[in-house]
Amino acid sequence: MLASQISGKPIDYALLQMKFSEKRASKHVGVLLEELKTKAILEKMPVKKLIVCKLVATSLRTPAMFPLKSQSSCVLT
Repeated sequence: MLASQISGKPIDYALLQMKFSEKRASKHVGVLLEELKTKAILEKMPVKKLIVCKLVATSLRTPAMFPLKSQSSCVLT
């Protein structure tokens, strides 16, 4: 499962995982992560400290949600 692969990981690590994953949805998830990283850069967020806390995807037609938080504020369950 892609969710368990990238949950709690830094965004750069998650992008690397999606780049080399053979799973069908990994390309779509990778594109969304790239968009989020670009948005974080534009908002002057510390990209090195961002981690993917949760991955929620209902289908490939609906966009996935990636809450990004700094490492200090993310609580993993």
